[in-house]
Amino acid sequence: MKSIGRTSVLLTAILVLGCASLAVAGSPAEPVIKGGTYTFAAAPSTSPVYAYWVAIAKAVKTLFRSFNITVSETTGALDITKRVRARQAAVGNSMGDLDYYNFNGQEQFKDQANKKARIIWYFDHLIAQWAVTKASGIKTIEGLDGKEFNPGGAGGGIVGITKKAMALFNVQPRYYEATQASAQEALLNRQIIGLSKAGPVPDSFIQQINANLPVEIVGLTKAQQDKALESYPYWAPFTIPAKTYGDSQEALTVGVLVGAQTTSDLPEDAGYAFIKAMWEGGKSIWQAAYPSAAHINALELTLRSSIPLHAGAVRYLKEKGVAVPDRLVPPEYKPAS
Repeated sequence: MKSIGRTSVLLTAILVLGCASLAVAGSPAEPVIKGGTYTFAAAPSTSPVYAYWVAIAKAVKTLFRSFNITVSETTGALDITKRVRARQAAVGNSMGDLDYYNFNGQEQFKDQANKKARIIWYFDHLIAQWAVTKASGIKTIEGLDGKEFNPGGAGGGIVGITKKAMALFNVQPRYYEATQASAQEALLNRQIIGLSKAGPVPDSFIQQINANLPVEIVGLTKAQQDKALESYPYWAPFTIPAKTYGDSQEALTVGVLVGAQTTSDLPEDAGYAFIKAMWEGGKSIWQAAYPSAAHINALELTLRSSIPLHAGAVRYLKEKGVAVPDRLVPPEYKPAS
C-alpha cells in the first residue's frame, strides 16, 4: 500500500510539471534582443540635455545588459545630425526643424536629402531663449539691432532659429559666432550684450549666468509670434513666465521638438530596445536626471514627428496600442505575422 501511494504521488508530480511545461511553451515569449555596441551623440556637457542622454544610456544598459553604450559630447544639434548621417553615431539628440531639413534636403542640407533619417522618439521641446544683460536695458528683440549678440553655440540648432527669427523682423545683430562655453565667457566679460540658448525653462545654463550677471529675457510680440509660426510651421509657441531668471519679464518665443534621431540602418531590435528602456523600466532614471520633461507623454509627442519613425519605434508603439499614422510608418517596417 505504501508503494502504491508513493507511485501515485510521483505520477501526480509528473503530470503537474508536464502541464506547467505545456503552459510555458504555449505562452508568448519575450523577444530576445541581440544587443551590441553603439554611440549616442549628446548635446554639449553644459546643457541639461547631456545629462538626459547619459541617463538614457544607463537605462538601456540596466534593462538590456547585452548593449554597450557610449555617450559622446558634441557642439550641438547640427553637429549631431552630421555625425548620425556619417554613421559616427547610431543615435543622437535631435531638433525637429533639423530633422525636417535633414530628411527633405533643405537649408543646411540643401540637395542632400537623407531619406534614411528616422525618429525613435521625441521627449521635450527646446525653447528659444534670448538673454541679454540686465544692465543693457534691452527689453525687445529690436534692441538687439547692431549689438554684439551670440546666436547660439556653434553647431547648435538654436543658431538657425535665432537667425531666422531676427531676419523675419529685420533685426540685424552683429553676430558673435562661438561655442556655448566661449559665448558664456564673452557675456560675463561684457564683450557681448547677450546670447541665445535652446533648452527647457528654466535652463541651467542661463541660471548659471544670471547668478553672476543679472539677465533679462527678450521675446516676440503676439503678432510677431503668430507670423513666426506661419512662416515656420515646425515651430511651436511658448511663453517664458516672468521671474524665470530673477526678476526677468514674461517673454513670448518659439521652440522645436527635441528627441532621438537615427537612420534606417539601425537594427529594428535596437530601436525597439532603446524606446522600451526609455518609456518603461528606465523612465525613473532619466526623469531624475532631466525632471523638466517628466510630465510629458513621449509616446504622444513622438506622433508629431514630421519624418518617418524608426521601425523599432513603430513596433513598440503598436505593441502599446498606439495608433501610428501611415505617414510615420517607414517602408522597412514589417508587421509581425
